[in-house]
Amino acid sequence: MMDTVRRFVRKTTSGLVVAAAALTAAGMLAAPAQAAPLKYFGGNLAWTQYGSTFGSGYNSGTIGTYLSEFQSNHLNFIRVFVCEGFDGLSFDGSGNCTGISTTVLNNVANFASQANSRGICVDFAFLNYMDLQSRPGMVGSNRTALINNALVPFGKKIQPYNCQIDLINEGNVATNVAPWSTLRAFCSQAVSALHSNGVNRWITMSDQYAPDYTSYFNSSVGGLGFDFYEFHCYNGDGSIPVSSGNVGGAPLYLGEFAPGAGWDHLSYTTNKTALGNYMNNAQNQGYLGAAFWTYIQDGDFQLRGNQLMGDINWWGTYFGT
Repeated sequence: MMDTVRRFVRKTTSGLVVAAAALTAAGMLAAPAQAAPLKYFGGNLAWTQYGSTFGSGYNSGTIGTYLSEFQSNHLNFIRVFVCEGFDGLSFDGSGNCTGISTTVLNNVANFASQANSRGICVDFAFLNYMDLQSRPGMVGSNRTALINNALVPFGKKIQPYNCQIDLINEGNVATNVAPWSTLRAFCSQAVSALHSNGVNRWITMSDQYAPDYTSYFNSSVGGLGFDFYEFHCYNGDGSIPVSSGNVGGAPLYLGEFAPGAGWDHLSYTTNKTALGNYMNNAQNQGYLGAAFWTYIQDGDFQLRGNQLMGDINWWGTYFGT
C-alpha cells in the first residue's frame, strides 16, 4: 500500500469521500471458477469534511442521495469514518475522554437506518490512525475513559442496525507512538466492554501491512477476539498479499483498495483491468467483501463521474444478486 505520507495527503482532502468503481456486466469480468462470490461489495464514504463526518458537517438529505446512488448501482456495503479528527469527542485536562456528542450518535443512527433501508451494510471506522498519532494516550493510559464514555455509547447506538465496527482505521500505522502492546491491550478491552454492554456487532481493527496477517499474525492482529479482519491494499496489478487462509479462515474484508497511482491518473482500460483483478483475487482468496477508495472529493481517486462509475451496474450480473 502507499506510504504513510501519501496516505495522509490523500485522506485529508476536504469534502465527502466515498469509494465506487465499476465494470459493465457484459464481457468485462469473467467470474472465476470454484470461487465463492463476495457477499458484500461497495465503497468508502469517509467524511463530509475532514473531522466533521457526523458532527456539524452531516446532512441527512445529502447522505440519502449518496446512499440511493449506491443502491441504484447494486452496491450493498459502505464504509464510513465516525470520530475522525476527534469529531464529537470531548476530553478533560488529563486527556481522558469525557463523552461523545448526542449529535454524532443521532446522526450515526440516521446514517445506519438510511443505509439499511436500502439494503446496505455499514462498516463504521471509529477512529483514524492520525488521531492516535496526535493523542496516543487515548488508547494507552486513558483507554478506559475512551471505551466507557465514547466507544460503548456508540456501540449501543448502532446495535439495532446491520453494521460492524473498525476500532481504528489502519491502527498499525500509529505503532510509532502506540506500539502493538498498547494496541492489543486497547482492542482486547474494547471488544470485552462492547460485548459486556450488549453490543454484538462484528468488531475489528483494520491494518494495511500484510506481514501483520502473515508472518506476525499471532503477535499482532491475532487472538484479540475480533469477529472479522480487514485488510487495505493499493497497487496497480490488483494482487492481494493476504488471504482468508492467513486469518484462519475467519471473515476477511478488503476494506480499501485502488491502484496506487489513483483511478483518475489512469486510463479507463487500465482501471478496468485493475478492478477486475482485485475482484477476482478477492473472490479466489476467500474475502467476504470489498470496498474501493473512493467515490467523490479526491482528485486522485475520485470515481463519481468517472467512466468506471458509469458502468457500475455489472454488480448484479457478476455476483448473482
